[in-house]
Amino acid sequence: MHNINDLICLSRLADVNALLIRHELKLGDIMTQVNDLAAKIEAVNAQLEKAKNEIINHINALQDALANVELPADAEVALNNLMGAAQALDDLNPDAPAPEPTPEEPVV
Repeated sequence: MHNINDLICLSRLADVNALLIRHELKLGDIMTQVNDLAAKIEAVNAQLEKAKNEIINHINALQDALANVELPADAEVALNNLMGAAQALDDLNPDAPAPEPTPEEPVV
């Protein structure tokens, strides 16, 4: 026969188990949201990378087109500001580090 303490303990264990189940379900919801957020961030990063490349390509084309043209001072300032803005965009997402060179095998 169970005594009252055993019944109280079983009741408390059931409460703790129910709480753990609720927390496990909530954690599953949170992890789903985190995974969704990661995918959204990756999509925005890809879009920003595309925009960065397009901007830099246009600036380079503009520089090439103006290479042999004498620009007024204010146009030169505007071009430099544009290049600075492009660099600031580029700096928002650091470039991946270059791979480490592999040591060459000794010649035998």
